[in-house]
Amino acid sequence: MSTIDELRARRRAHALLGALLVQGLDPARLEAVRALPTLAEHLPRPVDLDALAAEHHALLGRELPPYAGVFLDDEGLVGRGKAAAILRAAHAAVGVACPDDPGPDHLGVALQLLAVLVDAELDARAHDDAADVRTLGGWQRRVLDEALLPWMPPLLVALRGQPPSLWTWVVELAVGVAADHRHADGSLPTVEAVEVAPGGLEHLL
Repeated sequence: MSTIDELRARRRAHALLGALLVQGLDPARLEAVRALPTLAEHLPRPVDLDALAAEHHALLGRELPPYAGVFLDDEGLVGRGKAAAILRAAHAAVGVACPDDPGPDHLGVALQLLAVLVDAELDARAHDDAADVRTLGGWQRRVLDEALLPWMPPLLVALRGQPPSLWTWVVELAVGVAADHRHADGSLPTVEAVEVAPGGLEHLL
């Protein structure tokens, strides 16, 4: 796979997983999920969008809110701390409005931001703008190293206490795709070692 193809695949993966984490399933995203075996195999039969929406809210709204603040802030408050500040700065750097609901430190919001950063990198490469490519790559590394990857291990540990579902798999896959993104750009930062479910881009192609 060429660099451009990898970037396009990464953009699609971040955008889809981010939307699933933030918004759940709608008919269009359901078709996207059905087209990807690694996600489709976790869909219940028959598919009940209302039931899946309730499960999405139960896991990601109550049991395991996927915010950096929940895992990193001393008081467990969302939208606070270093991760949230970096994500706000990264939104500003690419001229994208930073959402307040959910907050910037939500896993899905961060993935959607990474999709925007990768899309901007693709545009910079198309225009042979090496300076912008370096800048955008730097923002991707900073988001991953300082705002996402540090809290992925405790998120996965907490996830193990939840019954398996489409949504637990989406979280695991999102963590794997984020790790794959960083690994593609060099060695992973030092974080607590945990077993991560397979989640490379090959699962979303």
